[in-house]
Amino acid sequence: MVVGLCDTKMQIVEILTNIKTASPKQIYAEVRNHQQLSYQAVHKSIKVLCEYGILTKEKSLYGLCPDWIVRMSQLSERLNATYIANNPEQLQHRLDQDEVALFRFSRAIEMWRFFLNCFLSLPNTTTQPTVCRWRRMYCIMGLSEEEVSKMQLSMSQTPHYIACNSVTSFDTALKNHYSQWGALVRLGVDCAKHHDTFVRGEWVAQTVAPRRYHAAWDSVHQRTQKLQQLDLNTIFKLMHKVEYDLKVIVIKSLSHADSIRKRTIAEVAQ
Repeated sequence: MVVGLCDTKMQIVEILTNIKTASPKQIYAEVRNHQQLSYQAVHKSIKVLCEYGILTKEKSLYGLCPDWIVRMSQLSERLNATYIANNPEQLQHRLDQDEVALFRFSRAIEMWRFFLNCFLSLPNTTTQPTVCRWRRMYCIMGLSEEEVSKMQLSMSQTPHYIACNSVTSFDTALKNHYSQWGALVRLGVDCAKHHDTFVRGEWVAQTVAPRRYHAAWDSVHQRTQKLQQLDLNTIFKLMHKVEYDLKVIVIKSLSHADSIRKRTIAEVAQ
C-alpha cells in the first residue's frame, strides 16, 4: 500500500503495475471489477495521480512514473534497513538465506546506528578480532550515551583493529577515544579511499557513499586543527539532517573476512 492514497487510487496503481500502460477506459473497466464507480470519478483519480507524480501520460496512455518507482524502491529498502537495524537477528536470518544483502540509508546517523546496533551484534563464532578500514575516523558525537556504552563494551569484549586513511588533528582526537576503549588504531594507512569496511567474524560490510558525503566530512576533519575549533552545528547537521543515498553491502564469507582481517591487523600492528 502507498501511504496517503485512497482505495481507488491504490487500485489504479496496482492495475498499472500489472499491465504497464492503459487508457482511461481500460483503467475504468479494471476498477469496475472491484467497485462501482463512475467513469468521471476514476478519471479524476487518474488526474490526481498525475499531479502527485505517480503516473505519467504518453499520448492517450497512462503508466507508472519511472522516477516514482525508483523512489518507492528506495523507501522500501530504507524501511527494511531501519527494521533490521532494530532487530539484529533479522540480519543474520537474511544473510543465512542470501549470503549478500544491500541496505540503504538516508542519513549518516542511520548508517552508523546500523553498524552499532546490528552489524556489531552479529555472532562472532570465529572468536577473531573485529577489524575496520576507514577513510576517516567515525565521529561519535550525536550518539546516545547508551550507544557509546555499547561501543565501549564491544571493544572491551573483542579486540578491535582500526586502520584509518586520514590523519588530521580531529582523527587523532577520535583515535584517542577509541584507544581508551581498547581498540588498536593506526592513522595514515593507505586504505579505504573510496569505501569503508567492517569485518566481524565471518561477516564483511562495505559502505558506498556519494562524493558530496565524503567531501562534507573531509572538510570537517581538515578544518578542525584543534578541538576548540570543532563546528558542532555542522557535525549535528551532517549526522542527523543532511540526506544522502548511503548504501551498506553485507556478505557472509569467512575466507574474505579472514583475508581483510589478516591484512588490517598487520597494517595496524606495524
